[in-house]
Amino acid sequence: MVIDQYLLAPEDDEVQYVLDMVINYILNIGKPRRIFVRDEYLLYLLTDLCERGKIDLQVKERLKAIDRFVESFSEFQF
Repeated sequence: MVIDQYLLAPEDDEVQYVLDMVINYILNIGKPRRIFVRDEYLLYLLTDLCERGKIDLQVKERLKAIDRFVESFSEFQF
């Protein structure tokens, strides 16, 4: 399940955005059992939060929903 998406501008703080997104999800919907991330960078950002919250955090190279979203960009003519 994709919980949020947002196109960040260069001046945006992506670290704060990711943490806010996950924390808001936990506060509004509840703590997930597991979070899958696509790369080591997101793993690094979420490790402390997930350890404290006892949330299983895993890296998975292929995430179907994200892959489809990224592939859909090829349909746009920029």
